[in-house]
Amino acid sequence: MIELKNINYKYSPSSENILENVSATIEDGRIYGLMGQNGVGKTTMLKLCAGLLLAKEGKVTQDGLDVSARGVATLEEVYYTSEKPDMPKKSVKDYAKMIAPFYPRFSMDELKHCMDEFGMSLDAKMNKVSQGEQRKIQISLAMAVGTKHILLDEPTNGLDITSKDTFRKIISRNATDGRTIVMSTHLVHDIEQLVDSLIIVGKKNILLDMTTTEVASKYCFGTATGSSTPSGTIFSEKCVGGTRYVKSKAADDDETEVDIELLYKAIVEKEMDRK
Repeated sequence: MIELKNINYKYSPSSENILENVSATIEDGRIYGLMGQNGVGKTTMLKLCAGLLLAKEGKVTQDGLDVSARGVATLEEVYYTSEKPDMPKKSVKDYAKMIAPFYPRFSMDELKHCMDEFGMSLDAKMNKVSQGEQRKIQISLAMAVGTKHILLDEPTNGLDITSKDTFRKIISRNATDGRTIVMSTHLVHDIEQLVDSLIIVGKKNILLDMTTTEVASKYCFGTATGSSTPSGTIFSEKCVGGTRYVKSKAADDDETEVDIELLYKAIVEKEMDRK
């Protein structure tokens, strides 16, 4: 479990806080979708969780251990992939051999399995391949290290349609009990069938932190014919054949499938209305 407690963070003394009094608990064994508009602090949150940035105020812990201490017990249980990686001048195989000693459960078999699924060779030079192929390497390494916490920053950027399908299969296979995967994204459709928990980040703070089960118990989603929407609607938008809506769930409403994209739009629009 990773806990953020009353986190304040800014990139320079003269700048505003990008995160302000943020608290969140990332539970074990879940797959999180971390969403928010550009520049609100999604990458910052991931780097704080990985110990790559240190909070100016507040505390980040991993299973009760202070992440800022950057001890072996925390570092060997978290793996972060960057949206804009600086790839080493090595083959995947050589890089894997170099980092394997730092991760006690590193699996070369899993690395090869993932790379095979993506149609890539372990002999591929990491700095010589395309952006999409770099992303495939990052994902494969993240699954191979065997860490308890995997933090993926925009993991589907640069992937084609077939590769995104392979990505979803790989994540599903590696989502074992006790293992936590957090994926920041603005491409909701790429991950909506995978996630069971959602964190939506607004300007400086967290707007929503729920499991999809909790969302389904609180909201209903549907499509109305024409422009009229049910009582309790909190957000709606035109679509082919009618109007998509999200509404507060009444006692007599049936549970509906969660529309993560529509929920995201509703939450973000409510924040915009408050400004």
